[in-house]
Amino acid sequence: MSIETIRDIPQAPPEETLEQRVRRLLASWREQTGFLSSSTARVAHPAYRELIGLGAAALPFLFRDMEQTLDGHLSSALVVITGAQPVPHEEGGKIQKVAERWLAWARENGY
Repeated sequence: MSIETIRDIPQAPPEETLEQRVRRLLASWREQTGFLSSSTARVAHPAYRELIGLGAAALPFLFRDMEQTLDGHLSSALVVITGAQPVPHEEGGKIQKVAERWLAWARENGY
């Protein structure tokens, strides 16, 4: 992915809540990377990096989104934020299975 293909992330309104910010970043990330086959390009996107930067406070919203979408592409962000690795190596790339493993981990850890 070239730099020219990355559009600006929509700016947050001043009264934006953390949940709204997470939703805005997820929407921007999905819109701008949904067509990419490269997981490296997906995780390098500025919105994805910003989600990681939100840290543990964003986890409830990320897990809620994952529960609704079964989008395992959030796995790399969750690994960085939590330090956990609930997905066995052999299941990597199986997007729905990855999401299911993370959701089980979330339930076991109070999310």
